[in-house]
Amino acid sequence: MKLLLVGCRRKLNHSYHPYSPHVSSAIICDLISKIQNFVALLDKYQSVQQRILLLYYSTNPACIPNLGRKEGLKILINGGYGLFGNEGFKYSDIRVAELITAYGRYTLSNMQEMAKSLGFEVVAGDTDSLFLHGNEDISKFIAECKEKLDVDVEHDKTFKRVVIIKKKHYFGVTGEGEIIIKGMEGTKNDRPAWINNVFNQFVKDFANDINPLVNLRKSIADLEAEKVSMDLLKISVKLSKDPKQYAVNNPQKKIGLLLNAKAGDVIEYYKSNNTDGISINPNDISIAKYKEMLLSSVNDALEIWGCRL
Repeated sequence: MKLLLVGCRRKLNHSYHPYSPHVSSAIICDLISKIQNFVALLDKYQSVQQRILLLYYSTNPACIPNLGRKEGLKILINGGYGLFGNEGFKYSDIRVAELITAYGRYTLSNMQEMAKSLGFEVVAGDTDSLFLHGNEDISKFIAECKEKLDVDVEHDKTFKRVVIIKKKHYFGVTGEGEIIIKGMEGTKNDRPAWINNVFNQFVKDFANDINPLVNLRKSIADLEAEKVSMDLLKISVKLSKDPKQYAVNNPQKKIGLLLNAKAGDVIEYYKSNNTDGISINPNDISIAKYKEMLLSSVNDALEIWGCRL
């Protein structure tokens, strides 16, 4: 049995909507339509030379050459939705935001029913994507979504094994052996390198059908025996503003003021047991807090597997 990840997108046409609360909604839809047409041209012209010429002669200001053009379109749509739901926006209208989310739910709900009718098990869903389990013909599902909903569905990935923790948080391995990690806390760049390394090994062991508890227990034992390099336990954070401008008394403010840092500087600190809970002195490291940080990144997966350390 295969677990398939499919994503959908719908071409927008402002004349489709039963009302147009403000002229700005039509403007945004026109802009999105132009971007979609440009994306179609990019798909048509595959060579670098052709794409450079296409970009050079284009008068569309939204035509920015980058590999994530579809992600850019998604960001634009999400940003537009957020604007219409924000009272501070000149043309705000909550009905537009409600219409977007309602139609999204309507589309995804219909896609789920179509998938079930074709014999797929719907494992999970997220905004514009579905995880489907089964050996059925995915092309039939794609065709039916296009015919009945006018939705373009892409078969993104086929997972051999996957663990879905919650919305936008999962990891797995594809049939081609590619390891995919999305949204997991253990991979975030505000975690110590030690956490990142141990978590990546945890997922790699899972992908290779190796008991992940073996290396996990060894990593914790090394931490408790103080065999882990201090450099791997440092937490590095780049300041987005001057320390005194942070409203809350967070590590950025505490350590930033201590180091006389400024916006753009990278500060480094350790988890500790002192009053502030953080320190720039490696001798103050709290083994228990690093262990807790690691376990919080893997406990959900262990619970799903029914495993205990």
